[in-house]
Amino acid sequence: MNTLKLALIGNAVMSLLTGLILSIFPKQVAAIFATTQYLPFLLIGLALLYFCATIVLEVYKQRPLPILWIIIQDILWVAASAYIILARPLPISEIGYGLIAVIAVLVLLFSVFQTLGLAKLDNKEGTNSKQLHFSRKVPTSKAIAWSLISDLEDYAAVASNIDQVKIISGSGEGMQRACSHGEESWTETCTLWEEEKAYSFTVDTAASDYPYPFRSLKGTWEIRSANDQETEIVMTFVFEFNRWIQNVLIYPFMKNQFKKICEEILDRWEAKSIALKKTDNNEIRV
Repeated sequence: MNTLKLALIGNAVMSLLTGLILSIFPKQVAAIFATTQYLPFLLIGLALLYFCATIVLEVYKQRPLPILWIIIQDILWVAASAYIILARPLPISEIGYGLIAVIAVLVLLFSVFQTLGLAKLDNKEGTNSKQLHFSRKVPTSKAIAWSLISDLEDYAAVASNIDQVKIISGSGEGMQRACSHGEESWTETCTLWEEEKAYSFTVDTAASDYPYPFRSLKGTWEIRSANDQETEIVMTFVFEFNRWIQNVLIYPFMKNQFKKICEEILDRWEAKSIALKKTDNNEIRV
């Protein structure tokens, strides 16, 4: 079990126990805090039970953006607790302030370990690089699927994050191409080319004008025989951010957007493969 899952489970258990105590025994808790106002404890308890449910969901799904939101809520809890302990704006007992401090320390620990776990989410085993896979079975032969994915200059027509692709030099392994999106541009070098099987491009992230926050970035496009009627297209991207904190602050937003772009690419390749299949069938009938 990884660090992220352990931290989420611990956070969920503490939120559940605290939420149940505050929800079931609000008057008794209010007495410990030396106040007659028990409604705030009841409301906080119910909120913690809902918070626990959102954490449990992410124990199984482990989606970067919701996990970041959980961490932010934990940090807000700690900040509010710190204010209450230091400013002492509430007429409550010393035991009450002590309980607030203990819970705040535990929440802080959970937020730290959740942050460390989030930073490692989707990492390629044994590295600091993240690895994302996207695949789709399309109703066409390997030959046609390869013709679609290996039409490099046409890639801009299916990828919404690229406006233009231009081959600069070479062919196959060692080929260089230039890509652009709006005013941003970069170059890539082909590091693998296996005809009708797979190819890879590595981005020149060391260039002084490279516009994105990656230390390294490599994409691989591959086709695999699924069955007699279908071919699987697989896209794999391996990348590392320039700074560790970007794994926490940028990656949760980037993954959602990048997933959307890659699904659109696969949608368009699937549509093209279906169109080509219909054309072939019409020619056979003629």
